[in-house]
Formats: sequence, C-alpha cells, structure tokens
Amino acid sequence: MKKRILFLSIILILFILLGFLILKKGSNFNWGMIPGVKDFPNIPRSSMSSEEQGLLLAKYKPSQDKIMINGESFLILDTWTTYWFKTQFSKEINKNFYKFFVSIRNEETGKYCELKNENEYCKTCENEFIYIRNYVKYNGKKYGYTNGVGKTNDFLSIDFISENKPIPPDTITFEFKNIDKSTVVNFIKE
Repeated sequence: MKKRILFLSIILILFILLGFLILKKGSNFNWGMIPGVKDFPNIPRSSMSSEEQGLLLAKYKPSQDKIMINGESFLILDTWTTYWFKTQFSKEINKNFYKFFVSIRNEETGKYCELKNENEYCKTCENEFIYIRNYVKYNGKKYGYTNGVGKTNDFLSIDFISENKPIPPDTITFEFKNIDKSTVVNFIKE
C-alpha cells in the first residue's frame, strides 16, 4: 500500500511539473481564470506607458518642477490622467473612472513618492494615506474624486468618476505643505 501511494505521488508530481513546463513555454493560459489569482489591473508606470497602451487621456505640465514637502525636496517627474483596463488579463478599458497621477521623486533618497512619517509606528496603508493628505491637498471642485489626494503605488493620485467629470480638468491644483509655508502648483493640460 505504501509503495502504491508513493508511486501515485511521484506520478502526480511529474504531471504537475510537466504542466508548468508546458505553460511556461508560451501558451495563452489565462491565470486570471484560477480562483484566488490576482486579476486586478496594473497601473501604467508613466504617461508614455499609458499612451502606448491606449489609456492616456491627457498629459500635464507642472507650474514648477521642484517642491518642498515637510522639509524634504521633491522633483516632479511626470503628470497625466489615464484610464485603466478592467482586469489585468483583458484589454477592455474601464471608462467608469480615471486617475490623475503625479510622479515625484525625493531628491535626497532618490525614492519615488516617499514621505518620511513622523510617527514611525504608523506603517499601515491607511495611515500613510492620512499622512499624505496632511501635506498634499487637491484644490478644486468635487468632480467625483474619492478622498482627495492619495497614494497609488509610487504616485500621488486623485480618482475621478467619469459620470461626474467626463473630461479631465484643464488645470489641477495641488497645495504642497512645507514646515512653515505652502506652495501651490498648477498642473496644466498640454
């Protein structure tokens, strides 16, 4: 009986390994069809990437390229509005909402969208979001964005609901708070 179980186990392992080798060699297998596999769409990493994928709505030019936030110097590298795909594995565009992204890089550390948190114990995403909202404000009308300026991966971002604001605004204004003063930056549609 033990030999039979061992034999069947070896056969099962060989079939699994063979299956992975076949799938790895370029089949069109859709991993999103397996329950529990992440199918959330990836965000475009730049305005150029968004344009290449057919998702770009507009590029923006900031009124200044360098800002101070909480005593740290940041460079504004890229700003754009973009749609997303409905899922990671489909090429169908979700036009129900779009995002405005600002790519900033810390001049000292070289890291993207890294704001040092004065409360070292606050490491959760929710607290990081609240922390960003304390230093970066969206100065504009409510066009369906969810919670003001947030963080999506390495970007500052605002969500717009297409039904409330079908066309991206011509100007989007952020207020970046430094220690004792604020700087207003206008992002103007190109």
